[in-house]
Amino acid sequence: MAWHSPDSTARIDSHETHADIMPVDFSDETIIFTKMNILVQSGTFARSQNNGLAPSVLALLQGGPDHH
Repeated sequence: MAWHSPDSTARIDSHETHADIMPVDFSDETIIFTKMNILVQSGTFARSQNNGLAPSVLALLQGGPDHH
């Protein structure tokens, strides 16, 4: 934002001020945020399932928990 004071009167350059303020469509931003949040939660869930599954699969491949 540019301030000019040619005769001791401050004025704002309206072109620069308009460039600093961008209109935001709240509904579009909310939709994007929700989609990203669902993806993050899905990835977190998949990772937690994978972390619990790997030892079980390894135990089965080694002959089960009773195999010596």
